Amino acid sequence: METQDNDPGQAMATKGDEEMTAQKLIQITDFHINADPSERAEGRDTLKTLGAVVEAVRPEVPDLVLATGDLVNHGSPAAYGRLRPLLHRLGRPVAAIPGNHDLVAAMQEHLADDVISLERVRLAGGWSIVLLDSTVEGEHHGHLG
Repeated sequence: METQDNDPGQAMATKGDEEMTAQKLIQITDFHINADPSERAEGRDTLKTLGAVVEAVRPEVPDLVLATGDLVNHGSPAAYGRLRPLLHRLGRPVAAIPGNHDLVAAMQEHLADDVISLERVRLAGGWSIVLLDSTVEGEHHGHLG
């Protein structure tokens, strides 16, 4: 990989014949959205809290938002249904991976669409962004390898 400076704020790199451009990524994690709007997590309305995060992130105009685990609190389809419109408000592509509170099948059915991807490898600006899923179905701990 070679690097070159075209613009001081935009370092460029090449990988073979492919030009790699700087990417703005924003990671958000551990939303713990509940299916029941009245349910709180540690006294917090998690949907309202995430809404404030979304409003803070939107002006940044990231190339990709990484939503990394524990997106909902109990893996319920209804919780993913409450989460999806909020992630769409970002107005940017979202790459999501599960955490130990998520259920992959429910994520695939009730969250994934043309904006929210569950793919483990995303290509962006010539970069391969690899998302590691450490969940062990039915267990609280995770594992890689």
